[in-house]
Order: sequence, then structure tokens, then C-alpha cells
Amino acid sequence: MLEQFSEESLWHGGPLLELTMIFEPDCDLNMIEDFFRTSEKIQLYKSDSFNSRDRFLFEFAAEKFIGLEFGHYLSTHQVEQAYFILCFRPRQLNKLLDADFDFVSDSELNLDISQKISLSLLTKALIRFLPMVQRLAKLRYATIALEVDGCANLRTKLPDGLYFNKIFANELNLIGQKSSHYLTLVASNFEQLDELMAKMPN
Repeated sequence: MLEQFSEESLWHGGPLLELTMIFEPDCDLNMIEDFFRTSEKIQLYKSDSFNSRDRFLFEFAAEKFIGLEFGHYLSTHQVEQAYFILCFRPRQLNKLLDADFDFVSDSELNLDISQKISLSLLTKALIRFLPMVQRLAKLRYATIALEVDGCANLRTKLPDGLYFNKIFANELNLIGQKSSHYLTLVASNFEQLDELMAKMPN
């Protein structure tokens, strides 16, 4: 099953779909990385044909995998804040959706029900991480969006919470508070997300 990830081109290209988590600058980002590296849902991917260092497979549903990369950094631009980012390549996302979307120019995706369910499964799996991360460190913002959309963060002065790219929010039946040109606030509490996920296709 994992042979499908052996094509190196799947691990290149953008824009990335990202779960971006924003913390106060004193957050121990190495601790957050350890949490994800040791998750039973994430395994290191090893390839004999190309350099697969720091590439992972994320089991987002039973025996369903997608390639994952992650990283973290401390930003000092205007205001200090700690970032941790999980990201997915567009070729992998298109493979998951059995589609060929151009995530740069497509203003809407018009997914069919099968594609909505696949995207919903991936998104729910990411959302389930948030309460666990919140117990490790004070999580201020989480944004599920394309890297070109930007993210909610301490500089934006938006309310703390979970934000979605508006395109994905629409596809997943999530009606939230419009917060910027690209982002929609869908939840303001990281501990109570079951109601949010119940609205999504399944």
C-alpha cells in the first residue's frame, strides 16, 4: 500500500495545504515536534530511490495514508510568536481526492460527495490533534488553509481559535465568522470540537 508514495514528484510542489498552529514565543516547539513524531498516526517514510529525510506518512483514517511534512520556527517579525506547521503537497491532496485541482487559480472546488468525505476525513484527523496540543502548550490560533492564504496569528489581532480557508470551509459545510479575505473563524474553543466535526460530511 505504501508503494504509492515512492514517486518523488509527489513530495514536491505547492501551494501546500497547511495546518498552522501559533503559540506564545516561550512555547517549547521541540516538545510539540516530539508529540507529532511519536504519534501512532504518524510514521517516518523511508525511500530507497530518493532522499526522504523528514518526510512522514499520516494515517488519517484506517489504512488511509497521505504524505506529511512538518516544521517549526520562532518568528520575530513585528511580534514574537512560535509556529508549528503540518503540511501536505498538492499532488498528494489531488491523489487523495482523485482529482486534478489547481489550488492556485481554482476559486471553488465543487467536490462530489466522495471527495468531500475524503477531505473531511483528513481534516477531522487534523482537528483531533488540537485538544491534545492545547494540553501541552497554550495554543492561540490554528489555521487549515493553503500557504498562499496566510494564517491567523498574533499580528492579525483576530480572536483566538480555529480558522479555515473559505473554500475548504464551504466544501465541508462549515459556516463561520468571516475574519479576512481568505479565512473564516469556525471555532473559538479547542477543547470542544465534536460539534464542529459533526457538521462535516461523513
